[in-house]
Amino acid sequence: MLKSFREHWLQVSTLAMLGLDIVFICLVLAAK
Repeated sequence: MLKSFREHWLQVSTLAMLGLDIVFICLVLAAK
């Protein structure tokens, strides 16, 4: 139970980091 929860949290945090990277790139491109 705890292991699967940790794996799920890892996937969620990874997706969140990817989303933040995409937003950051969009902001950098828009600032040019």
